[in-house]
Amino acid sequence: MGWTPLLPSPRVCAQAVAIVALIGWGALSDRIGRRPLAIAFGVSAILFFYPLSQLISDQPWTLFVAQAAGMSIWAMGAGMYPALISELFPTRIRATSVAIGTSISVAVFGGTAPYLLTWTGQIGASWVFWVWTSVLAALAIVGALVMKETRGTDMDSVGWPFRRGGATSASDQTPGAPIVLSRTTS
Repeated sequence: MGWTPLLPSPRVCAQAVAIVALIGWGALSDRIGRRPLAIAFGVSAILFFYPLSQLISDQPWTLFVAQAAGMSIWAMGAGMYPALISELFPTRIRATSVAIGTSISVAVFGGTAPYLLTWTGQIGASWVFWVWTSVLAALAIVGALVMKETRGTDMDSVGWPFRRGGATSASDQTPGAPIVLSRTTS
C-alpha cells in the first residue's frame, strides 16, 4: 500500500512520533538524569543514524520508519537539552550563555550539515558525512562522561563562572577587581 493524498505523509507521521518522544525523553531525564540520556543519545546516534539512512527506499513506509526512529533518537537529546543547558549557568548569565552557546553550535554544526551531506553525496563520498556525525556524537559522549549530573540542581546554587577578586557569587563581586574565569561549586 503506497501513500495517497488522503493519508498523512510519512514525514508528518514521523514528526508526530518525535513530538511524543520529546515529551517522554524529557520526563525520563527528569527521573534518571541528563547524563545517562546524553550518553545514550551519542551511542544511539553512532549506531543507528547511518543504518536508518540506508533503510529509505521508494516505499513510503521506509521513510516513516527511518524518520520516526531517527527523530526519536534526536528527541532523546532535544528532550533533555533545555534542562541540561539551563542547569549549567547561574541565573544572572543564564539567558545570554544559553543563547550564545546554542546559536553558535546550531550555526556551525546544524547550519553546515545539509551542505556537507549534499556535497559528499554529489562527489560519491557520503560516508564522510556519516563519519563526521559519528565523530560529533562521540564528542557528545565524551562531554557527557566528564560533565557533572545536573538533575535536581537548585537553580540558585549553580556556581558563578566569572569571579572578581576571589568572589564566588554575583553579590560578592568587588568593583574593579580583575575577572577570573573559573568554574565554582558554591
